Amino acid sequence: MFRLRTLRHTCSFLVCACASLPGSSQNSAHQTAPELTEIKELAFQVPSNPALNVGIEKAFPPGVIYMMDSFTAKPRRLVIGDAPAISPDGKLIIYCERLGPGWGQIQIVQADGNNRKQLSHMKHEGACSPRWSPDGTKIAITGFSDNDHTIYSMDADGENVTSITPGNNPKWSPDGKHILLTRWVRGGDSALWIVNADGSDPKKVISINSDNEVNPTWFPDGQSIVLEQRLNDRSALYQVNVDGTNLHLFQANDHLDLFSPIFSPDGKFLVVDTISKPDSSRAILLIDLAGHQARPLAYGSHASVVWSKQ
Repeated sequence: MFRLRTLRHTCSFLVCACASLPGSSQNSAHQTAPELTEIKELAFQVPSNPALNVGIEKAFPPGVIYMMDSFTAKPRRLVIGDAPAISPDGKLIIYCERLGPGWGQIQIVQADGNNRKQLSHMKHEGACSPRWSPDGTKIAITGFSDNDHTIYSMDADGENVTSITPGNNPKWSPDGKHILLTRWVRGGDSALWIVNADGSDPKKVISINSDNEVNPTWFPDGQSIVLEQRLNDRSALYQVNVDGTNLHLFQANDHLDLFSPIFSPDGKFLVVDTISKPDSSRAILLIDLAGHQARPLAYGSHASVVWSKQ
């Protein structure tokens, strides 16, 4: 577990160094820290300014996606949208375009903000949760229809859309052969499942003791999964084998809710969304799992990372 004292120090540093949010540390000593060199690019989402929203956007404010090309430059505003995902080569961003309470369609844009276009053309309530396959040739998304969630696969250019399986929030396995997903029913049997990339051979991993959607991810070896579970009225990270055995606590903090884990390919570092109480402020942290220390990267949520060593 990372040390609370270290976390408090780094978070207080972030507040001092980044008065103009969103952002990350501009201190040169922190820029050259070895763990920061592990990250090549970072995209994340922050809430839009309510004062600037009109009409239905005031009731359902969209997010604003920012991009960090390096830790020597300030984050730059990219597009209005939610849930960004950077392509493995770092050249493209896919994201959800919000339309009021609905999800709209998946959009794609270059990492420099140019050549934005609509990628999906889903009916009903649109789509979200876009994820690149490890080789960048496929994209998995969630389509929404009358409270039903279905995972689809498409080519990187939006062609060859194929229905895969009922579920939400798809995550490709490190080898690209399987997809991890959630099947979430309010008040019902919510669980994590694994299917082949074509949707065949579905296998239930574990039931979820959560009233909300969760954001599980694969451990880099592809043999286990890390997911959110409640611990003492907080969201903590647990690890479980892909066959549902050996569920155990992986990361927790007495003062932070932990969400949406992302591992470095070697499993040494973890990027995680956090919510602090009582002010419910959001920050994205980089945790050195070996050194048990945490460093803030930016204020915001829904991080997407391209690691220097893929």
